[in-house]
Amino acid sequence: MTPLRERKNRHRTNRLLLSLLFPVFLDTVLGAQPAVTEWRQIQISSAAEFTATRIAVSRFGDVYLLDADRSLLARLSHDGRHIRTVGGWGESGELFTAGTDLTASHGLDILLLDSDTHRLIRFDRQLNFLNEIDLHNSEYGSEFPDAVARNRAGEVVVASDSDDRVTLINLGGDVLSVMGDDKYGEDRFGHVTAVAVNDRNEIGVIDEGRLLVVMNRSGRLLWRRQLETQSSFIEGVGESWLIGSSSGGFTLVDRDSQTAVAEVQPLPITVADMAVDGERVFILGEGGVIFTASLTFDE
Repeated sequence: MTPLRERKNRHRTNRLLLSLLFPVFLDTVLGAQPAVTEWRQIQISSAAEFTATRIAVSRFGDVYLLDADRSLLARLSHDGRHIRTVGGWGESGELFTAGTDLTASHGLDILLLDSDTHRLIRFDRQLNFLNEIDLHNSEYGSEFPDAVARNRAGEVVVASDSDDRVTLINLGGDVLSVMGDDKYGEDRFGHVTAVAVNDRNEIGVIDEGRLLVVMNRSGRLLWRRQLETQSSFIEGVGESWLIGSSSGGFTLVDRDSQTAVAEVQPLPITVADMAVDGERVFILGEGGVIFTASLTFDE
């Protein structure tokens, strides 16, 4: 057995090496040209009468699709094989009336917003119903929520369509911070289009389709950047942000730059939603078709 002192010294050496290498790696990534490989369509085998309107992908590679019109939630394997469909029209439990968004980016839970009932519905990764949270039952609650994201700490970011503010809550429904409301003065949000979190638990918000606002978990503004194109979708990629438009254009944005993502060929669809799992980008097109590609960084 290695003596404790030697193990501690070895760990210190490893940490020192990582601290020396990480800036080099970060400079390489940030200085590289982002690109996506050739888009590949995923052939979906799912239940009849299902048209996806939102997509989320878990760290296990499962694909989750929301059919807002039919109030259904489906789980697919990474290759598009249908596994299970749950939901249905209703106002309690796994039932919902106006699904607007879902997330499966961190942890084992799938979270779905039901706008009309102001609820966050929680499922496990097999789509077994766990519980529901009333988002409107507090002083700073969210009425008619329409966008959701989850950070690595297990906290949930919810954007509301009615008051254009962003709220950070825990899974007990307690409000941790409120962003973009009246107290922000001239910096308050106009119209929140999408929200996401990155690997640093920072919160990215697209406001009015042309402005990226980045805040920490306490709601403090870190930086903001005017976007070069009208944008509808956002996902965290490392410490940066992948921004997408309905026309299929993508941009990688950080504090100091925004770089168009090169594509081998343009997407043949109008984009309805976007999800990222590691280096894989998943695009949901209008009509429920799914395309995927790898995000790469060329020297």
